[in-house]
Order: sequence, then structure tokens, then C-alpha cells
Amino acid sequence: MAKVGRPTDYKPEYCEQAFKLCLLHNATDVELADFLGVNKSTIENWKNAYPEFLDSIKRGKAQADTDVARSLYDKAINGDTVACIFWLKNRRKQDWRDKQDVNITGDLTIKVDEPDDLAADSDTD
Repeated sequence: MAKVGRPTDYKPEYCEQAFKLCLLHNATDVELADFLGVNKSTIENWKNAYPEFLDSIKRGKAQADTDVARSLYDKAINGDTVACIFWLKNRRKQDWRDKQDVNITGDLTIKVDEPDDLAADSDTD
């Protein structure tokens, strides 16, 4: 049975192009589509139909994240205060975040003293 529909514009070399765009430019699907001259929905279709295309996008983004994390780490190690704070607040949240969780346990008793004039008024009712 013959395939019905328009033939795909997908080319295997798009894997390498997608990898580089994601790695070097943190490209979104819209930007990939624009670069490759297709619609965003085509990128989604290719990611579903061509596992190697999806993998190249994932690898490019993962490598970019690793490179940025390494760069941030290097800055923090070399004394960039902002990088240090950013690193610690994200990597050691329990110790360095601005918001601290405090749990208070025990009983709470509230005693309200009525002013003398209110107490006298309530006796006459």
C-alpha cells in the first residue's frame, strides 16, 4: 500500500544542525522551525517520527546546560560573589535559600482579659 500525503522534507543532516543550534544558541522549537524553513508543528512531527532528531535536540540542550553549569561553577570557585550565591541557593537550598521553614509545636493558650467596664456591663444583662 502506498503512503498517502505529502512526502517529508526531513533530511538526516537536520540532526547535526539541530544539535548545534540547541548547543550554541539554546534554540527553541520555533527557532529550529524558522531556521529549517518549516512550521513548529513539523518540528514536533519530526521529533515523534525520527528518534535521532529528538535525541540530537536533547543532546544539544543537555550539553549547553552542562557547559553553563561548569561556567557558573568556575566563576563561583574563582570568587564571583553573585555566582557563589546563585550556586548555593540552587544546589544547597536547605541551607542557603532566603525563605526558611520553621515548625513550631506545642499548645497555645490565649487568655483575653476584659476591661472592667465591659465586665460590669455583661453582669447587668
